[in-house]
Amino acid sequence: MEVVLLGLSDGDLDPERYRASFKTNKLGGKPDWMLPEPSRQAPRCARCGAPLAHVVQVYCPVHICPPHHRTLHLFACTAPQEEAVGEMHVSLGLQDLTLGDDVPEENVPELRSFFISVVEESELFGEEDELHHAQKLLREYERREGVSAGEMEEEDGGGGEEKYEKTKARHGDAVFSRFMKKISLCPQQILRYSRRGKPLFISQPPENMQVPKCGSCGGERTFEMQLMPALVSLLRGRKRRREEKDEEEEVEVEFGTVLVFTCNNSCWTEESGSTVEEICFVQPDPDQKLFK
Repeated sequence: MEVVLLGLSDGDLDPERYRASFKTNKLGGKPDWMLPEPSRQAPRCARCGAPLAHVVQVYCPVHICPPHHRTLHLFACTAPQEEAVGEMHVSLGLQDLTLGDDVPEENVPELRSFFISVVEESELFGEEDELHHAQKLLREYERREGVSAGEMEEEDGGGGEEKYEKTKARHGDAVFSRFMKKISLCPQQILRYSRRGKPLFISQPPENMQVPKCGSCGGERTFEMQLMPALVSLLRGRKRRREEKDEEEEVEVEFGTVLVFTCNNSCWTEESGSTVEEICFVQPDPDQKLFK
C-alpha cells in the first residue's frame, strides 16, 4: 500500500533561537549540510546566472542495510526576469551544487524559514468518513421531508454544482478536478512525499514526458515528492537590516506543483562527499494563464 506523507507549515523557524541540522524539515532559510561547511560556491540559475534561493529541506533517510542519512534540498531562482514558474533545482547529499563563482552572502536571496511538520494522509480519512456520514444524514433528511438540498441551494442563490462545473470547464480537463479533490481534505499541505509512489499532476502532463536517467549511475529515476500550491504564499523574503531599517526581500516564485524525481538505486552515499543533482518537473498553476 502506498504511504503518502503530507508536509505542513508549523511556525516560524528563527535561526537565532533554534539551531537546525540536516535532519530538520524546513522551508526557506539556509541549507543545513551534513559535513562541516567548506568553502562553497553558490548554486546559480542555468538561465540567468542569478544565485538560487534555498526553498525546501527534507530529511529522507533510506532504510537499507546499513541505513544512511539523506537530505533533499530544493533551490529556486527568484529573479524577476524569470518565467512565472521560476527555475527549480534539487540537490541530494552533503555539499552544495558546484555551480557558479563564490557569491557574497548578502547577495544570495534568503527566504523566510518555517518548520515543516509531517502527517500521514491516511490519518485524515477519519475526517472523510465524517463527511460521508453527514452526506448520508442529508440524504435521509431529503427522503423524509421530500425536499432536495440542491433546490434549497438554488433558492439561496447557491449552485455549488454549477461552480464545480465552471471550474472543470475553465481548466478543460479532469486532471485538475482530481487534483483539487485529492487535496481537499488538507488544502494547507505544502508538500507530498511518497518515494516510488505516484505523482499528483495538476494538469495533463506532456505525452512525450520522459524522466532522464540518473547522471551518476545511469539508473532509472522515480517520483519521490512534490511541492504544493499552498507553499507559494509562504515564499517570502527574509527581512534584512539595511540602512538602519528592516526590509523584506522581494521574491517572485510561482508554480502549480513541482514534481521531484530521484535515483531509484539511491546511488548517492555519505562516503561520496558530494551532492547528486536530481530532476524537477514544474507544472504552472492553471489559473495563471487567465491573467496573461
